[in-house]
Amino acid sequence: MRTMGYKEVIFPMKNRLPDQPGANVFLSSDALDAETLMVIINDCGHPVQAGEWSRNSCINGSLKTGSILPYLDKAKEKKFGVIVTNPNKNYAYLDNKPPSRTRSELMMINNNTRMLYYNVEKEKSYPKIPIKKSETPQAHLQYVWKHFIDKRAKASNIVIIAHAGGGCCTLQLLRDNIDSFNNRVCAIAFLGSAHYTWDDSSRVIEFLGNRCVNFVSSVEPLGTTIPDTELTKVSVCPVVSGGTPQGELLCSTVFESVFTFISDKLNVYSKTEETHEFNENQVFESSSTFNEMKSVGTVPNGE
Repeated sequence: MRTMGYKEVIFPMKNRLPDQPGANVFLSSDALDAETLMVIINDCGHPVQAGEWSRNSCINGSLKTGSILPYLDKAKEKKFGVIVTNPNKNYAYLDNKPPSRTRSELMMINNNTRMLYYNVEKEKSYPKIPIKKSETPQAHLQYVWKHFIDKRAKASNIVIIAHAGGGCCTLQLLRDNIDSFNNRVCAIAFLGSAHYTWDDSSRVIEFLGNRCVNFVSSVEPLGTTIPDTELTKVSVCPVVSGGTPQGELLCSTVFESVFTFISDKLNVYSKTEETHEFNENQVFESSSTFNEMKSVGTVPNGE
């Protein structure tokens, strides 16, 4: 990402000692100034780092299928500012040195498939230091939202892409910042998210139903609405097929559909920087659900 002009910012930014470990996020050069800001949240709770959708896909497939690079290129084309979070950066090794061979560089060629192995037990037993303000994925995202987005970003319109476990953390972020989300967030595209609601306020439920979609792995053609299942009931937002049963390919398969969905929601909920008001003229002219968007042929249907 650095080669694309992204700046790595270490936090917490205030009162952090020189030898104190920090978490990191990556900001495009226009992240804090762009009218529309895209926030990327990868899977939480798994050994993926900022910029990765799937480590296995990056290793066994390509960066095009396993990384966020195509999304960054598209965001640049659309003149979106971008913040790439790193919610799994929750601790540092003692002396900032990982245990030897824990994240082994050993590669084994087996049936033309490269596999990367980790010494999991050794990593678990090695002394680690929690990173302040990023002790958990939820704490990481809350800090990024408060200090980078709420306080510094000028964007009137924000869109979020949240993958897998990142969807659960995004839902919690929505709960904790419902006023800010209602005011500035136009769309959330969940990718293979297993988030679920319980005793949530009507404002959270309404937001999920109107401004979100969940693309999931499925054998159904891309964009097909998934019929009522337990997942659709607890997700609240529309659940549609990602056009592939392979979870590791989901993010690349739905790439174009994600940006079609985002564009549709921006047409409905975008606000001008001067007024910070919804574009009322477009609310009734543009489809407000993914199903309507599909019905008018703006979403590929298994092609």
